[in-house]
Amino acid sequence: MEIYLIVYLLFNTIWSSWYAIHTANRSDNMPLWSELLIAAVPAVITGIITYKVTAKSQLNKNSDIIKELKESNERAFNAIKDDIGRGTFTSATLTEQHKNLQEEITRDFSAIQKRYEKEDAAYDKYSRQQLDTDSAIKFLLEDYKRLIGENAEKEAYIRELEQKLFQYQGKRQELDLTGQSQSRGR
Repeated sequence: MEIYLIVYLLFNTIWSSWYAIHTANRSDNMPLWSELLIAAVPAVITGIITYKVTAKSQLNKNSDIIKELKESNERAFNAIKDDIGRGTFTSATLTEQHKNLQEEITRDFSAIQKRYEKEDAAYDKYSRQQLDTDSAIKFLLEDYKRLIGENAEKEAYIRELEQKLFQYQGKRQELDLTGQSQSRGR
């Protein structure tokens, strides 16, 4: 099916190229809607064919996965079926078969339980990491707030000092002017 797609895409490329060259060399005026139709039809058909091929490809992948799961389940079922009633003909009584079945169920249950314990441990570790991250973020925010407050206080103090400096510079200029006028008057 994919070879048909390649052939069709090649045809569409040739058609689009021919159409572009043909319309560039034409002198007659064709209505715009007909030019758009001629140019759009191959693109729409290509889109439809690509969609169909992709859907078919995905369907094949899904079918393969289902087949693999079916074969895996059949192997597991046959293994369990073979394990039930193991032993000689004399010892393979119904009680022995029942005992073997209970052992298989217990073994499967313990495997499932171990898996859940591992998942619970991983979840607990993840939860602890989240709590640690949360506390680290809270500490960071508290420090950030503290630094912002200190920065604001220092900026206010700097502004206050700048105002005092401006006042002192103004007073100095006044004193310099009064000192110069007194020295001239002498």
